[in-house]
Amino acid sequence: MKRNVSLASMSRPPSDAIQIAIRVPADWLKKADQVAAEISQPGFQASRTDGFRAALARGFDAFLGEAPADGKKPSRKK
Repeated sequence: MKRNVSLASMSRPPSDAIQIAIRVPADWLKKADQVAAEISQPGFQASRTDGFRAALARGFDAFLGEAPADGKKPSRKK
């Protein structure tokens, strides 16, 4: 099942983006590849980096309780 992810939310960073290097668990590589496959669209083959970027963006939204790029507010369990 393809997820509805806005291309703007995971597009390649603007020229003022800062590059970082982090160590991640090996199984995250497979997960990033899975995300990339899900967000790929005709005419846009997402890379592993795009997968990481999309996952990080969604994770920041969830962690900070902000609305994700699709405009849906994350549910808060009390």
